[in-house]
Amino acid sequence: MKPFLHFLFFQKKNMAGDIDWTLCVICQKEGGDLKCPTSWFGQTAARKLQVFETFHTNLHRLWDAGIIVDTKLPKHITAKTLFDNNAKWHKECHLSFATSKVEKRLKAHKKKTTRGTTCSDATSKKTT
Repeated sequence: MKPFLHFLFFQKKNMAGDIDWTLCVICQKEGGDLKCPTSWFGQTAARKLQVFETFHTNLHRLWDAGIIVDTKLPKHITAKTLFDNNAKWHKECHLSFATSKVEKRLKAHKKKTTRGTTCSDATSKKTT
């Protein structure tokens, strides 16, 4: 392989990590009915990409909040990479990243962390 082509292949592999694009990109397991937004008929490419962008945004919102997410995806993955590789997922896996579910998880996490801070603040005030 020519050095430049080897570089391009190596870079693309690193960008996608160790993802097997034939499996669910979220859990990396086979079986079940895999859905792929790029194969939806009657949808524009922009609409298909928007599905990946929403998933990507919601995933990063959870990561940024410090919530542990059960996924094999690397943090540097982009929505465009998912789109370009025809990423697919199990409906059940993808539902965990629906905006409404992510909002609920973020709200519960914030409430939990706020409650923890309040308790430790109250404890430190009593000891002083």
